Amino acid sequence: MARQVTQASVVDTAARYGSELSGMHKVMVRYRPYICPFTTMLDTIPEGSSVFDIGCGSGFFLHACRTLRGATETVGVDANCAAVRLAENAARRSFPRETCSFSAGETCGAWPDRTFDVVSIIDVLHHVPRRAQADFIREAGRRVRPGGLLLIKDMLPRPVVCGIMNRLHDLVLARQWISYVDLRGVASLLRAQGFTLEREEDATMLWYAHRLVVMRRTDAQ
Repeated sequence: MARQVTQASVVDTAARYGSELSGMHKVMVRYRPYICPFTTMLDTIPEGSSVFDIGCGSGFFLHACRTLRGATETVGVDANCAAVRLAENAARRSFPRETCSFSAGETCGAWPDRTFDVVSIIDVLHHVPRRAQADFIREAGRRVRPGGLLLIKDMLPRPVVCGIMNRLHDLVLARQWISYVDLRGVASLLRAQGFTLEREEDATMLWYAHRLVVMRRTDAQ
């Protein structure tokens, strides 16, 4: 029987996981469920999946996949070496090393060259230079097994106040001026790669606007 993911269970999981971290990572993990639709995203993850998270940060989403969706294997990659170390240390305390791994890398060349049931890209595409986004998306799609899912969540520029707050958030925390991504254009690119649209949903939490796009790989190879 599939486990039910609720906002309360996500908040509790984040509080427990955040207690194992320190500094700003602890604060960000603990309070992010109030501004990011983790409940909706986790609801799309099939029970017992293998999950590859691109831009995993300190590893909370993968931890939630294990804890709340029974993921059997979790792999994460992130450009932030310090965040990756935190994710590795937290994972070692909870899960077998052979089923949970993290690595640092800024390019697709750092990704494992194999497929997963689910590949997730959460609030990452707006950090990828526009000229590199198409290749980034294609390479992510290549890591999805036939029949598997590619989950992409990014921020929306509308309403205007949400767009401004999204930009200020990343300017303060990531020290980057983000470039909004047309996720419907991303979906069109993935259709050409053998994907179909499984789910599209917008959400606003506090003053943050989000769009979730879930694509299923339907080609045979």
